[in-house]
Amino acid sequence: MSIPVAPTSNDPGPPMAHDHFDTPIFHRLLALIADQTAAIKEQHATIQQQKETLVEHGRKLDTLVKDAIKDDQPYDEEPYPQENEQSWNAVYEIAASKMKEEADEWKGLMDVSLVFIAIFLTVLTAFLVPAAQNLLPSPSSSNSTASNTTSPPPPLPPRSDENVCALYYLALVMAMCNAVLCVIGRQWVGKLLSRPLGKTYRERTMRHEERKRLAYGWIRPLVVVLYWSLLLSIGLFVAGLLYQLRNLATSFDQTAVTLQAAWALSVLIVSGIIAIILSSAVHAVRHENSPFEGVISKTTVKILMLLASRWAAFGRWRITLDWRSGEKLLKTYLELISEADDPKLLDRTVSSFSYGTWAEHGGSSIDLLQRAYDRLMAQDTSTRVRETVKAQFSRFAQNCRKQSWEIGAVRWVQSDFVEFLVGNPRSARDDIAAEVTIISYRENNEDLREIGGLPTEE
Repeated sequence: MSIPVAPTSNDPGPPMAHDHFDTPIFHRLLALIADQTAAIKEQHATIQQQKETLVEHGRKLDTLVKDAIKDDQPYDEEPYPQENEQSWNAVYEIAASKMKEEADEWKGLMDVSLVFIAIFLTVLTAFLVPAAQNLLPSPSSSNSTASNTTSPPPPLPPRSDENVCALYYLALVMAMCNAVLCVIGRQWVGKLLSRPLGKTYRERTMRHEERKRLAYGWIRPLVVVLYWSLLLSIGLFVAGLLYQLRNLATSFDQTAVTLQAAWALSVLIVSGIIAIILSSAVHAVRHENSPFEGVISKTTVKILMLLASRWAAFGRWRITLDWRSGEKLLKTYLELISEADDPKLLDRTVSSFSYGTWAEHGGSSIDLLQRAYDRLMAQDTSTRVRETVKAQFSRFAQNCRKQSWEIGAVRWVQSDFVEFLVGNPRSARDDIAAEVTIISYRENNEDLREIGGLPTEE
């Protein structure tokens, strides 16, 4: 049996395990991964900057898109519309401008009345003083009356002199009362135009409307009173003048032919003026939209309307305005467009311009349509207006293709209207089918109608 021998320190131990990752290639790979991680971090920072830039550009692009289509989009809804000061500011301006138009008309009437009354009173006084002196006793009789205190008062003057003097005095009093009312009315109108108290436009608007409502009950009747009192004052003066002229012509032992002729001519002129006033009143009674409408005509119409059930002839005699008529609406629309001076107003009205409406309600002559077209296509109008007019060509052709091609279904497409459509410039986006459709309405071009109905690709 052998004895084991203890190992000495000089004996080598068991072999150590080999590290497979401790290689140059692995260390190089770790270095590459570290470099890649650093590059990724830098790239992440760059991407974040790009993201922020794209988000900012997106917001700017959204703003540009909103600005581009804001005219076609509704306004944002206000959370508290009754407290929006911007809206109340616009509403107050509308109310103030409307009130100013009426107030300027009233002030103009009152100013004219005051100027006329100042001249009228001067003329009236020149006639009134001699008429009043004719009523007084002569100087000799007044001296004898003063010397004899027990003598009776002087006799009454002639009735004709009394009537003339009374007419002149009534005209004078009426004119002075008219002047006083004009002064009061101008003060009321000036107060009505003043800016109402209030910290906000909403409060000012409400105070303005309440003031207007209260003032209308006084100012409108005052304007009517001023008008008729002035006419009445002039009428009294003219009546006294004619009466005095008549008395003067017949105060001699023989009739004064010249004075009599002057009186007859004056009566004829006055009668003509009265006839004009009555004719305008009758015109206002008969025509619903008459420009001569006044208090007399309104009152007469109300009375006649109450009796209309018993008097059916009045309903047939009175001419009403048919404002729903397609022909009148189209004619009014085109006439106003052709005479428009503000190009901005055309942007708000061009959407109603339609060749189809003209073909249905326009009539035979295209002169009015041509004038409206020329105004819409003028250089001072916006590009949007001109493009809208040009687009009507293809829209009208499309509507024509939707109609039945049977005889009489499209009878309203006339030759002069076709030449108008073909001769005017159109948008470059119009397809050939639209032009072929319109040209098919020319004489002997019926065979093109089927071609006009084909798609553009064919």
